[in-house]
Amino acid sequence: MDVPWLVGLILLLLGTPLAHAEPLYILVTPHQALRVGSPETIHVQAHSDSQQSLKGTLEVNLTIWDFPMKKAVMAKSHLILSEENDFMKQASVTIPKSLIYPSQPGQQYVIIRATWAPTSTTSFMEKIVPVAPHAGYIFIQTDKPIYTPEHLVQYRVFVVDHKMDPVTRIFTLDIKNPEGITVISQNLLAEDGFFTRSFKLPQIVSFGTWSIEASYRSAAKQKFKAAFDVRDYVLPSFEVQLKPNKTFFYLNDEALGVDIEAWYVFKEPVDGHALAIFRVKLHSHRMPIQSSLQRVEVTES
Repeated sequence: MDVPWLVGLILLLLGTPLAHAEPLYILVTPHQALRVGSPETIHVQAHSDSQQSLKGTLEVNLTIWDFPMKKAVMAKSHLILSEENDFMKQASVTIPKSLIYPSQPGQQYVIIRATWAPTSTTSFMEKIVPVAPHAGYIFIQTDKPIYTPEHLVQYRVFVVDHKMDPVTRIFTLDIKNPEGITVISQNLLAEDGFFTRSFKLPQIVSFGTWSIEASYRSAAKQKFKAAFDVRDYVLPSFEVQLKPNKTFFYLNDEALGVDIEAWYVFKEPVDGHALAIFRVKLHSHRMPIQSSLQRVEVTES
């Protein structure tokens, strides 16, 4: 019996044995850049390109090279993909600081190469990824926002990695005057992410905004700053009001009471002492009563 052409073609296709499917691999790296000196996560995943599920184990070797020469190996990792981990696994790699120290102009990159076996042929995947020139942050605090000459400036420094965890690390600290001139420059060690120190301002000092700048040696161009002002000491302005307890003073009165009120311009009361003296005005002349001179205490205005 003759078989129709269309049916014969379908039988021919169904009768053709299916070739063994190669695994498909996915390589996922940080979307922005690999941070230098800190652990970074690279994700590797394999899945089948057919309806047949993957079986057994797959070995993946991760190698990170310098770019573009590909001469130095920055990091390596070996992964085993299997049914137990759903054929996906993550590797933690750390790019050494020597890659960017001393610093070089322009953006720097690395090559991430993944090779896997066993497969029918030797397979690999490569990806070029930029690297970030810093591995954390530095926070600086001073004990006050404003200082005067000969005052002690106390400051503290917090050193953390990109996950905001404290780290023990060497950093460079510069103190600059308002003209931008560095008056103090030191390489310091923050133990467990913390460092504190102080310095005294001289008697003759530049007035204006000073700055404390810190940076990592491996990323000297990235500065973390804090600012404070140095001003000349000036007594704060305040207002004094005299309020007698009565409007008229008669000759047979024994005493005249006067309330002294003092307030700063920012509406806070003044605490201190005042010298008070009474005077008598006769026509255009004012004659002080020396016996009335007294020193009184002013509290809560």
